[in-house]
Amino acid sequence: MNVERALRSEEKPLVFNALLESGIAPEPVCHEAVETSRLIALKPSLLRLTRGIRPLVAYFALRRRASGITLGRQVYVRHNLFAKNGDIPLFLLTHEVAHVVQFIRDGTTPFLVRYLGEYAARRLQGLSDRHAYLAISYEEEARHAEACLASDRD
Repeated sequence: MNVERALRSEEKPLVFNALLESGIAPEPVCHEAVETSRLIALKPSLLRLTRGIRPLVAYFALRRRASGITLGRQVYVRHNLFAKNGDIPLFLLTHEVAHVVQFIRDGTTPFLVRYLGEYAARRLQGLSDRHAYLAISYEEEARHAEACLASDRD
């Protein structure tokens, strides 16, 4: 399956409202993220390794354990999480678009330095891979956006 798409019209207001409710960024930044995010189904394969640094990074992240990884405005998601009609779970979509917001809000280099720095610091403190990942402030913020999606739908 080779899927690459923008957010659908029915997804946009749900994700946008969750982002706004979470307080992750001002309305224009949330709107920009929702409008410019690109979802890419990535089936881990060696063929993708030759298509640039982003697919390479995504390949290794998705091969390990991740369900999705956001690099700028590109959201790479495990191919098997896409339904035949191209849908992906709304909580995952919200989480990953929250990362797009963070890239827009903070800038690519500051985002990556802080993200990787926090992860490395937690590992040096003795946390496991999983716990170090969960303790990254950007991940906490994205999980909060997910929670706002759930509370918006109740």
